[in-house]
Amino acid sequence: MTKKTVQLVIDARPLARNVGGMTRYIAKILPHLVKCEQLEITLYTDQPIHHAHSQYFKNIKIRAVGNTLLAKLAWHLIIPAWLYQDKPDLYWSPRQHLPVLVPKSISSIVTIHDLVWKTFPNTIPALQRLSEQIFMARSVKRANHIICISESTKTLLNKNYQHSAQKTTVIRHGLEVSEKDVITTQPKGQYLLAVGTLEPRKNYKNLIKGFEEYARIGSKRLVIVGKKGWLYDDIIHSYENSPVKNRIDLLESVNDKQLSNLYSQAGALISPSLDEGYGLPPLEATIHGIPLLLSNIPVYKELYPYAFDFFNPTSPTEITSAMLKLDNIKQHYFVDLSKQTDWNGCAKKHINCFIDTLPNQNMKT
Repeated sequence: MTKKTVQLVIDARPLARNVGGMTRYIAKILPHLVKCEQLEITLYTDQPIHHAHSQYFKNIKIRAVGNTLLAKLAWHLIIPAWLYQDKPDLYWSPRQHLPVLVPKSISSIVTIHDLVWKTFPNTIPALQRLSEQIFMARSVKRANHIICISESTKTLLNKNYQHSAQKTTVIRHGLEVSEKDVITTQPKGQYLLAVGTLEPRKNYKNLIKGFEEYARIGSKRLVIVGKKGWLYDDIIHSYENSPVKNRIDLLESVNDKQLSNLYSQAGALISPSLDEGYGLPPLEATIHGIPLLLSNIPVYKELYPYAFDFFNPTSPTEITSAMLKLDNIKQHYFVDLSKQTDWNGCAKKHINCFIDTLPNQNMKT
């Protein structure tokens, strides 16, 4: 019996920008999707794929608008034409929005990561906030199916878009390694590590304030790893003018190997985020066996209940307290990840979702 093949188009724009959690999400899952014999994949992007990712996708058809100032605008005009030409079975957007004009004959799935534009609107630029408000509503309504990356995101989505409840599936991110074992967790080095794009939602200003108070007593350094995102001037100002700047390292560009080394030698990962859709750094830090100091936001409590400490992200005093508690760890503790899938398992769940969403008559043999 001939296996059915799904002609799948993926919005791959995050792979062109190479910044943030959406990029890592697609970069981790796509190599596993490519191996699936039931999928024939085409990537759509407004700009060329970043060289850090292009080596993995040499055998995939890629359509790119071009490396021009008008590429972002042209995207919404060109995508409908490409879709009419390629006639795929399914269009998947891993980045919250669907194109304005998706032909009705093409099924569509959208992944929703967060609703930060609604929960913390002041942490994103006004134009981006307006774009999210307009395009998310259209996308949720148009999509044949929706993937949320956490139960917390699904709950918030269904609260704001009640018609989404019946067509939403939660698929959590995968582990970096395939072995699902009990992790021995303990501080490894003399610095606190924070990982994430430089933007207001990551709450680095309060992190630096909390560290300044900690530095009066504690001996650890603070290492912040993150590329510049948006509205980051206040973060840079806080860093440049900190009285303990000599104990803070701000690294804007590290490769995967360097980041892995930073994880493996850290005293702990600290994430003071005001909101997250998932937050991959805590998962990556867990695999490297270091403790987690996390803000007490719902998604972190859902996904990382084993964190060493939770704190109020709006309180520098509580951030300081969490850092000091870490200094008093007397022994290691264990984290059971036996129920957590790897990225291959995550990809398989996506594939099942793709196939289940399609009407049988749209699947090609």
